[in-house]
Amino acid sequence: MERFLTSAIHRPIAVTAAALVVLALGTAAVLRLPLSLEPDKDYPGLNIAVAWPGASSEAVVKHVTAPIESEISSVPGIVQIRSETKEGMAEIYANFDHTLSIASARALLRDRLASLREELPDGVEPRISEVIPQIFQELEGFMGYRLSGPMTDFALRALAIEDILPFLSSIDGVRNVEVYGGREEELVLRLDADRLHSSGLTAAQVQIAINDTFKSHAAGAVHGESTSIPLYTKPMSSAMGDLPDLPVAAGRDEFIRLGDLVETRMGLTKPRSISRLNGQPAISIEIDQQPGTNMLDVADRVRTRMDELARSLPAGVRANLVTDRSEDVRQALDDLFVRVAIALIAIIALLLVFIRQIRASIILFSSIGLSMLAAMICFEAMGLGLDLLTISGLALAFGILVDNAVVIYENIRRRSEEGDEPDSATVRGTSEMLIPVAATTMTTIAALVPIVYLSDEFRRDFAPFALGLGLTLAASIVVAGIWVPVITHRLDRKVSPEFRRAHVMRFVDRYGSAVSRMVRWRWPVALSTFGIFGISVFLFAIDVWKGPSFSWRAGDTLISVYINGHPGVETSTIDSVALAFERYAVEAGGKNVEVVTRIDGTSASMLARFSEESALTALPHEMLGRMMNLATYYGGLFISVSGLGTGFSSGRGGSATFRLQMVGYNFDDLRDHAERVARQLERNRRVRKVETTNNRWGYGEGPFYELQFNPAQRTLARAGVNLGDVDELLRLYGDRERPDGELHLDGRRVPYRLVVDRSASASDLGRLPIRSSDVALDMGDAGYLAFNRVPTAIMRSDQQYERWITYEFVGAGRLAGRFQEAFLNAVELPPGYRLERQTWAGFDWGDERDLYLAVCLAFVLVLLVTSALFESFRRAAVALLTVPMGLTGIFLVFWIFELAFDRGAFLGTIFMVGIVVNNAILLVDRMARLQREGMLLDEAIITAARQRLRPILITSLTTLVGLTPLLFAGHPSTRDLWISLSYTGLSGLTLSTLLVLFVTPALYRLIAPGDRGKQA
Repeated sequence: MERFLTSAIHRPIAVTAAALVVLALGTAAVLRLPLSLEPDKDYPGLNIAVAWPGASSEAVVKHVTAPIESEISSVPGIVQIRSETKEGMAEIYANFDHTLSIASARALLRDRLASLREELPDGVEPRISEVIPQIFQELEGFMGYRLSGPMTDFALRALAIEDILPFLSSIDGVRNVEVYGGREEELVLRLDADRLHSSGLTAAQVQIAINDTFKSHAAGAVHGESTSIPLYTKPMSSAMGDLPDLPVAAGRDEFIRLGDLVETRMGLTKPRSISRLNGQPAISIEIDQQPGTNMLDVADRVRTRMDELARSLPAGVRANLVTDRSEDVRQALDDLFVRVAIALIAIIALLLVFIRQIRASIILFSSIGLSMLAAMICFEAMGLGLDLLTISGLALAFGILVDNAVVIYENIRRRSEEGDEPDSATVRGTSEMLIPVAATTMTTIAALVPIVYLSDEFRRDFAPFALGLGLTLAASIVVAGIWVPVITHRLDRKVSPEFRRAHVMRFVDRYGSAVSRMVRWRWPVALSTFGIFGISVFLFAIDVWKGPSFSWRAGDTLISVYINGHPGVETSTIDSVALAFERYAVEAGGKNVEVVTRIDGTSASMLARFSEESALTALPHEMLGRMMNLATYYGGLFISVSGLGTGFSSGRGGSATFRLQMVGYNFDDLRDHAERVARQLERNRRVRKVETTNNRWGYGEGPFYELQFNPAQRTLARAGVNLGDVDELLRLYGDRERPDGELHLDGRRVPYRLVVDRSASASDLGRLPIRSSDVALDMGDAGYLAFNRVPTAIMRSDQQYERWITYEFVGAGRLAGRFQEAFLNAVELPPGYRLERQTWAGFDWGDERDLYLAVCLAFVLVLLVTSALFESFRRAAVALLTVPMGLTGIFLVFWIFELAFDRGAFLGTIFMVGIVVNNAILLVDRMARLQREGMLLDEAIITAARQRLRPILITSLTTLVGLTPLLFAGHPSTRDLWISLSYTGLSGLTLSTLLVLFVTPALYRLIAPGDRGKQA
């Protein structure tokens, strides 16, 4: 190694050229790397979405959810199955083992669902999609525009599909464009019920005749002498005027044509959702980004194209940009630049204070840039990109990257001040410290390895963070071992020993005296240190809330109105209620308020967003009061009105919402047990607003009802009527959401709907005639109709039912945590039922054990690295004892300031294990080296402490400076994560640094090998 360093320091131009190559390639890599918000990874989960319009939640569970769960439960690699079933739909989530690729998992699910298709109800088609982790769910969607104006929703949708969608789809980097909202044109075929009954036909026969006419049919093949040619019939393409002549069936005397049974007219589909902006119709245009492309470039191209299209829109029509995730990336980059500026300015200031040379500061500063650019080259070579967590990890690394350079530079300077020639000082100073520097870096990287062994979601979320940080730290070893000695030998000027002695030796002498006293009183020092550690562990275990923090940060001032109706309520009813709130908000707010309304089936939401000028006036409070009064005029609906943002609050609330999850095999018994537990909760004075629900999000349950037909099987059999005929009649009079098919008319595909010319109430259904060739039979003879009460949603996990208990607790987080823990331990449930704690923050504390194991694994890996460095487990143990010192600082800070120990704190603790050992490695390595050179043990301890004081202080302060900006910057979705991580790093590193300087020498005197009073 010394021969290589000797050659390198005498070839500064070659080394500089290599550095310039890294600069050029790294800069090019940064410009080419794709930018996104979330990691470009396949997550080990798939969603199965199923729609069965009109079916109750119980019917969907029985005929759709349960069969699918049972079928996929035996799929290899499946870990967990969860489901949520509501009226007309079901969402089934399948979680797979991380060793199974998402493509393989999708193929396995698709095969199982294909075999189940015959057992599912007609028209039910399961759709498989990927699952995005909860930490990134609010970042979903790339760009979104809202098109609004003085036009009908039908005209707006047609405008978007015909004039906007083709242009956006052709943009490079755009994967998909979808238009949501607005009605489409459809053909309505209105059946004459009397004519249909007298013809002896059924609606199903009419529909089959229509579909057969407009479908292509395979007719087999025509065989020649040596060939076989497929034969098929081409579907008929008709004009709208030809439909009445379409033959349906042959009657007794003549053909029955479609015009004899139906009246045809063009209409509009029933709206699945209704959107308005300030009272005008609106539709949404959602744009997806192509994976692997640069988000900022794609967003710029989309905005440029939309600006061009906006100039050609009809008068009054506006295309407002409502979602632009590229702005989040820009904000993350701005935050990164702020962190870099703050950290680098502070680092340069620290270096100038300690080293007193501008040239030296430039040398050390340059190592940061080269390490970062080298990591970017690795990123591009490995096909990786930059995302929110990776960028934050790189920002975190700035304070650490300079540490290796500082240590090597300081040792070179020490050698020079001790009288070595420049060549000898550079080569020997670097070679002495290169292995310890590599070891300290490897301990930090080793501490990141346990992230691989965390839960699937946690690992996949934070693996890019660990990889980015690891690559950057690995690059810093090469930069510190080659670039720093070469540039130091070339540019740095020699400082006389007297210069340092005059400025720092007095402080170093006092420190050496303090270390001498610590070594003399080593037993009391060691016992008191670990006694404090034991106290901190006790306080942390019983008095620190281990869960998410419940802080709320003010943002835009807005009023939120949520309206929910029972299943079966007409969309027009929900729309009329939402319209009342909307009209008031538009009239009262005027230009100071933007009002966005969306109606989806039986629910509606309205957001009134206030301008910055009106946010702090009396207007938000006045409008909130009026809307709350308006809500009291409407009965039978769930209406929630709330004010959010700066205009309504400027601080944190005094209570937090908690959830308990109860799981069991019987739905009714589970409800009874949950009600009993809720009554137990209400006995505590600090607990309020206790609610039980079978909905994961805590919405109300009803009461809701379904109308069920119970067939009389013997009567149907005697009349020669099967249940399919009854079902077809009910479908004809029922209100269906989907069209019945598509027709090729006038050169375009038009959806059509087959309806009856009269409506039937629940009481009229019993008198509907059923076709029978032998006897007259109506619906009342074929069975009876009954109202059944049904839940609005049914939640299941691994084929067990779920129920949720929500409550508010007034008090500090750690007090709430102690109460919840004690309550869970006191609740008694019968076998087969369990009660668990859950959080709103998306962090499953069932993985808490994995996090503790990850911390322990990080400790073991760091122990192995340090043992390999020292070739001694006892010296490695001395270095590893700094971990309890760092944990003491973390535990005490979280206890004193009543902070929540959340997932960011766990991640910071894992990271801290690898950092706090670095200072001890430098100190113990120097002590061992001095022992090998023949110095007495006590003298070696004090001398090593004096020599390593400056590098330990400089590296610790630069790392602390790099962590500090995380307290004040970051993307809103992950700000709590980085704040918790910085708290753990700052508290652990600060206390461990102080204890390393004073306590580690005493521990080395107790534990390290060697004769205690003679030559080692």
